[in-house]
Amino acid sequence: MRFIRRTVALAALLSISFAGVAYADAPLAADAPAPPATPPAETPLDQQKDLQGHVQGEAVALGTGIRDLSKTLHHLKRSAWDIFIEVQRQNMVVVGEPDVIGPIIIPAMPSPSGMIGMGGFLPPRKKFLDYFMSQISDLTKMTQTEITGLVLPDDATDEAKAELKIMTDTLAQLPQDITALQETTQGPNYDNMAIARAAQLMQNHVQDIEKASKKLDSEAKKEVSKTKKEMRDIDKQIKKNETAK
Repeated sequence: MRFIRRTVALAALLSISFAGVAYADAPLAADAPAPPATPPAETPLDQQKDLQGHVQGEAVALGTGIRDLSKTLHHLKRSAWDIFIEVQRQNMVVVGEPDVIGPIIIPAMPSPSGMIGMGGFLPPRKKFLDYFMSQISDLTKMTQTEITGLVLPDDATDEAKAELKIMTDTLAQLPQDITALQETTQGPNYDNMAIARAAQLMQNHVQDIEKASKKLDSEAKKEVSKTKKEMRDIDKQIKKNETAK
């Protein structure tokens, strides 16, 4: 009997020990992770501010794209101008005193440089024509990529849409300009006046794109200023509403 009572007592002691261990291992209610806080619902003013921020971001991106484009257009127009100048070179003579060359009477110091053209154009130099044409080809591809990459804000003005249309319509004419230049500059015989006319036509088209891009940039800046003001007004109204609570 004494052995049985000891066995029962030992079993009871083990049960209490195991229960204590299980209790110790169980996580406390205080240690349980807190449920995630529910974010406050966006108010109409918050939604309006988000929308204005989106529009402002689009206008800023548009302005950045136009500024990159303006640099490309500058170099493109310069390359066409370089071809124009190359085919306009003339035979020049230096004059210090009145002189007679053939049937031409030359006055003293006809210009500040003391040089005068003798008429007719010098043959264009192939190495320069080829160099300028390679530049024009690369710069035209860059221009096409940059113009097609311009995206107007969702609420763009009619003026902005009109200027972008001018740019895209004029861009479509540049491949024809390049073809005309390539045909006149491939040699071996060069027609100076034909090359000059083709180069001048490309310059005119590039200038048209430049003018439209400047006006579009002005519209983009107006849009940025407008959205900044509207966002400031929204912030003031949000603070006013919070203070009134």
